[in-house]
Amino acid sequence: MVLFHQKEWSDQELSELDAWIHAGGGILTYSDSASGGHYKKVGLRNSVGQQTVNRIISKYGMEVATDQGGGTRAYQPDEEMEHPIVKGLILEGEGVSPVAVPLDSNVKILIPFSPQNYVDGKSKNLKIQDDGISLQDYQWAALAMAPVGQGHVIALFDRQPLWNNGPGSSIQRKDNQEILRRIIHFLAGSDPDAPSR
Repeated sequence: MVLFHQKEWSDQELSELDAWIHAGGGILTYSDSASGGHYKKVGLRNSVGQQTVNRIISKYGMEVATDQGGGTRAYQPDEEMEHPIVKGLILEGEGVSPVAVPLDSNVKILIPFSPQNYVDGKSKNLKIQDDGISLQDYQWAALAMAPVGQGHVIALFDRQPLWNNGPGSSIQRKDNQEILRRIIHFLAGSDPDAPSR
């Protein structure tokens, strides 16, 4: 499994990564305003991070928005969602770069980024700026997963659930730690329902 941040992948590296995923590998990628660029190139609507992440995941049917500056926000899966990664849990992030998922794709939205799935945060409704999104007829997700050959690509709407060096969400907030534990198990091919050691 690979976590992506601050790395601009070459064409050769992306080709090798793609072959690895098709053969059964799994990646978790997340969007953030600083992804792929110098730390001074951060801030709202920064397209450097968006372009870096989309260069990796767009071929798998997903794209991320720029950092929306939406504040700390939490979302839950649809009631009927039975996937073991998210069942019964709440995901929280800060800033948020939601994931665009085409309506007619095989990408599974594990947690929608919608007012109906909103649990807590700065404001329920957030007008998302879709600059840089090339997809047509899509919906937004906080967490989405694409099957790729024998492997999977999972996209997360923010870095904050993984690590945080300032105010906002963190792995200790809501159910972030458990969701991330389940993601790791799933991508590694083990049982996401397995208890922590």
